[in-house]
Amino acid sequence: MKTLEDIRRDKDLQSQIHWDMKPRERVRRTRIETEEEMAQIEKQLQARVGYYFYIDVRNLQPVLYLYENYPDGSGRFVAEITEIPEQMLHEAVQEAGGKIETDGHYPINASIKTWLKNQLAD
Repeated sequence: MKTLEDIRRDKDLQSQIHWDMKPRERVRRTRIETEEEMAQIEKQLQARVGYYFYIDVRNLQPVLYLYENYPDGSGRFVAEITEIPEQMLHEAVQEAGGKIETDGHYPINASIKTWLKNQLAD
């Protein structure tokens, strides 16, 4: 996985970060879609191509990740950001209506966005 320093040096990657993207459930296909529905799904997937930061809470531990979305809807973890103060993660989870006692994915808030942008600046 990349480090925060790797991301800071990679201006191409930085240009593909969707700062306001929120984590979402994967598209679940429970039936055969029409061509129109498939086109809409494809459009949604294309809009999400790139990178975004989110908070993952597991076993009472919040972790900040950078995730890459691919055009086919799959993706991969790119980085775990360990340098961020844990209190900032707790505050963002609460702000999103979550609890540290509840596993899940949560969006970053304005404070984390600012912190990250400051860390990634030259």
